[in-house]
Amino acid sequence: MTCLILASNANKDVYGEVNSANHFYTLLPEEISLDEDKDWGIALKEITFSSAIPTIINEGLQISMVAPPTTMIKNSDVVGSMMMMGKSSIFYSVKIKTDRFSKYIKYSLVVSKKKMGRVVKVYSGGVSGDKVLFLIDEDVIDRIVEIPVAKKKRSRKALPKIKGAVLHINKKKPMKLVLRSNKFLYSTYEYYDFPDIMLRKGFYDSKSEIVSELENLLVDYKITVAEGENDKLEFGNIPENMKIILTNGLEYILGFAKNIITKAKYAADYKIELKRAIFALFIYCSICSDIIVGDTRVSLLRTVHLPEESKHMHHHIVENPIYMRLNRKRIREIECLITDDTGVAIPWNETAKTILTLEIKAL
Repeated sequence: MTCLILASNANKDVYGEVNSANHFYTLLPEEISLDEDKDWGIALKEITFSSAIPTIINEGLQISMVAPPTTMIKNSDVVGSMMMMGKSSIFYSVKIKTDRFSKYIKYSLVVSKKKMGRVVKVYSGGVSGDKVLFLIDEDVIDRIVEIPVAKKKRSRKALPKIKGAVLHINKKKPMKLVLRSNKFLYSTYEYYDFPDIMLRKGFYDSKSEIVSELENLLVDYKITVAEGENDKLEFGNIPENMKIILTNGLEYILGFAKNIITKAKYAADYKIELKRAIFALFIYCSICSDIIVGDTRVSLLRTVHLPEESKHMHHHIVENPIYMRLNRKRIREIECLITDDTGVAIPWNETAKTILTLEIKAL
């Protein structure tokens, strides 16, 4: 019978920074030679590890918006107002319905010879209050608008005149102009890419703490976050043309079955998992013979339940050790890997360490 104690922070002179609490190598001081005529097994007897697993590592949200259909500007709407800005600059002023995402919108005014036909010119616009202003080239003004016909009791002197390509407005009050019959304008807008929203890295001691973090991150978007029925997370006030994508597995932490949210009010399927939905440690050892786990064969030594309480170090004694058959009789180097049930390494921080006590005996 041989007892081995393997520590993840050992052999730094050999492996340097390669070793970590979830994946480490151990170079034994001397080679272990076992009787070739016997079958040998190895079992986990004790393990010391950190049960404090950070809730958030690199998880976040991505927001995208789908722009509404193109809006035609009818002659009856008269493109809002036209204003003189200096001697050779004219703005079309189009009234819009601003929303909470206006700062992420790019507005355009399109000049076309046919309704939704070949594009002649596209102008970018900027938001000013509840209007979008489009700076129009002076050389196309007289080709896209008509001078209104004066009424009988009004003098033509009161109407604006086009001299060359410059529209002169004598009064400060903007005047409405009519599109020429063979010209069409329509306004469009599209959304810029929203910035990625990253949650604070580290430990969250309670569900309310992670809810508060989400509330602070989404306050500018006016999206509500709350704990709904049965302590399940619930997003609300989501526009119908918005899509929220939970990235890097955040859906598992927040309790959603899917990572895409598109409904105005969307409730989680499960409760929040502050330990990243990790319930057990899967301990693999390079000197174990492969066994069948699910639909694959792997060198799994043992599974250990992860305790509910979070503390710096947890010591676990295996009451009923199971001896796994060794795959070799000469042992000098041992590799150990600790993952969750999906095969992802346990995300311990850099200061964490793991200690395994192993026992080798003849079967």
